[in-house]
Amino acid sequence: MKTTLLRLTVAMFLVLHISSVVAADCGEKADPCGKKTDWNEFETIRLRMMQKGTSAPINWLMKSSRKNGDLQIDIDHPDPKRPQRGTIMMVEGTTFVSRGIDLPKGSEIDALDGPLLTIIMATKVLSRALPNGPASVTSKQVVMFEDKKTGVRFATPSADGFIPPPWSASGFVSPNADGSFDFDLTLKWSESDQAKLRHETSVSLVGQLKHNTTFEIDSKMSLDGYKVFGVGAKVEKTANGTKYEYGAKPLSDNPRTIDDIRKAIAIEKYPGKPNLSLNFAGFWKTSCTEGFGLRIKPVGTPGMYTVTFCGPGGCGDENNERQTYITGDKGYNVVSATELQIGRSDNRSTYKKCSDKMLP
Repeated sequence: MKTTLLRLTVAMFLVLHISSVVAADCGEKADPCGKKTDWNEFETIRLRMMQKGTSAPINWLMKSSRKNGDLQIDIDHPDPKRPQRGTIMMVEGTTFVSRGIDLPKGSEIDALDGPLLTIIMATKVLSRALPNGPASVTSKQVVMFEDKKTGVRFATPSADGFIPPPWSASGFVSPNADGSFDFDLTLKWSESDQAKLRHETSVSLVGQLKHNTTFEIDSKMSLDGYKVFGVGAKVEKTANGTKYEYGAKPLSDNPRTIDDIRKAIAIEKYPGKPNLSLNFAGFWKTSCTEGFGLRIKPVGTPGMYTVTFCGPGGCGDENNERQTYITGDKGYNVVSATELQIGRSDNRSTYKKCSDKMLP
């Protein structure tokens, strides 16, 4: 298990051990997963994070596009022992591009999970402390918030973080004339280690939230010096059984520019053709005994579906998923009405329809 800031759990086969806890927590009356507010809707986020006991802060600048799913995170971590400065990008939400950042083989997605989890955590804390959203903050506002009963849970498809109760947030949020918001927050909580000793944790989050609807990664950008990976669910057979991960795998076609990636994505995104003789709606798993898998849900167009991964933080939002007919889509090979091979042609996984219901 990966143990870094906020007990990040990255490998999917390890996350499964806590997925039932997440499912039980999310949606309860005291819900640590929380509800989305407008604090979650900013496209540009600048964040400086410093955890008590660490030697240097980490600086992140995230830019994202709601139009095409592009994401860019610039990272500056002046750690005296292991400094890192570089860039991570996700092109249209499917292709991972990086330069200047250490990427341990087999765990490349960790470099993306760290900043994303911290940014999600910051916006969830703001949503809890100021639930009426940014519109309610018209002048500098002091934050003094404490929750003794309900923690904060946050997740990506491949990692999970949790702040246990009791926890507190203190500091301020201040609006700017351009519609952005500055914030300076200190989070505090305590946890028990394996020896059941309590440890106090303090994290400083300083940054700015800003709207930017025009961001898009430059399609003409050269990929010289960059590492490029496809991202998705991976299944690996080992001597000890089957290992399931949501991670990155190097691309074999060696794109030279961002535009090359976009052209390949356009081909991969071809939705196929409707086949109304087959009904794919339901919950699909590589093994029906597993607690996670894919929710295939019909949309308004006959024969078309969204396919949403359900993992450590519950199921994703189908509104953010591409729509597909499945039949004829290059991301799928239809074996039968109850068996699909899913993924890139060089890395397919076999899924079986375990339920007509669209829940795990």
